[in-house]
Amino acid sequence: MEFGCPLSGRSFAFQPTGVPRPAEDVTKRGVCLAYLQQFTSEAIALHGDALRVSELVSLMVRPRCNTLHCCLYELIPSEFKGVPQFFISHTWSRRVAALVAALTSFFATDDPHTVYIWLDIIAINQVPYATNKGLLQDDVSSLSKVIDTVDSTLFFLDAQGVVLTRIWCLFEVWQTL
Repeated sequence: MEFGCPLSGRSFAFQPTGVPRPAEDVTKRGVCLAYLQQFTSEAIALHGDALRVSELVSLMVRPRCNTLHCCLYELIPSEFKGVPQFFISHTWSRRVAALVAALTSFFATDDPHTVYIWLDIIAINQVPYATNKGLLQDDVSSLSKVIDTVDSTLFFLDAQGVVLTRIWCLFEVWQTL
């Protein structure tokens, strides 16, 4: 599959090799904001502006990662990868467009190619646990280590406060403190 990056005008392809690779340390699985903007803009173009994070995972992430039982991070070209500076705490019920708009606004004065974020849907294997031989458990158990290694945690609070009802988000806050 080939994708174009609207920010740089360059295109890139997902190039799964079919050969399992050793997973990179989960704490180092950062992607630049420019990649997230490009990936989600294509997802929204295909599936509409109401697309939720949970639907993005089901419709775009899992289908790409299922065969190789890997996380999306492993399929991203190296030019979009870097050590994450920010851990993103959010709910999967949030609209993708709203999450990316909030990030874009927060980093408005920064070059999106130089801002590296750690986002669960990219950094953690989203293939259902029964088929990924425990990799998800290993990634999830590393969350506190990830939070300890980034500069900051960005916590996305919506108007309804849904994020405050999600145990994972509360765990992430607790680990940040």
